[in-house]
Amino acid sequence: MIYRKCVGIIPYDKDLKKFLICKRSDQASNSWQFPQGGVDDLTLEEAAKKELFEETGLQDVIWEPKIAGPYRYDYPMNVKRKEKGQEQFWFLCYCKSNEVKVELNYEFVDYKWEKIDYVLENIIYFKKPVYCQFVDYFLINNIIIL
Repeated sequence: MIYRKCVGIIPYDKDLKKFLICKRSDQASNSWQFPQGGVDDLTLEEAAKKELFEETGLQDVIWEPKIAGPYRYDYPMNVKRKEKGQEQFWFLCYCKSNEVKVELNYEFVDYKWEKIDYVLENIIYFKKPVYCQFVDYFLINNIIIL
């Protein structure tokens, strides 16, 4: 089986040191994640911009040029997909939480701006190892300062 090529986007308010996370509409009550989606026939950068806009309505952001990844995770046994899991490339974008208007699509029912500890504690369980990897990448390279 193959891995689906995807992008993930980390909206970050560096003044408040908080991240935008979204609550999934199709998972358990406390399933949060960053916006993400398939690459299809787009470049990684085009896919990241498209997914961020489709899932949150955000457009007016500043993109960090460094990309983390690829990182892979497998879907749990109860998730029935044609792929084994996802191979993700992660983008960071900067925005001010009090200056942007978040408009969620059908995939999410709520959003909030939270510190990284909260994000990592509340991420969907099977994605947590990948989240730890890309957060470490951005921390080690001094892209995210907590």
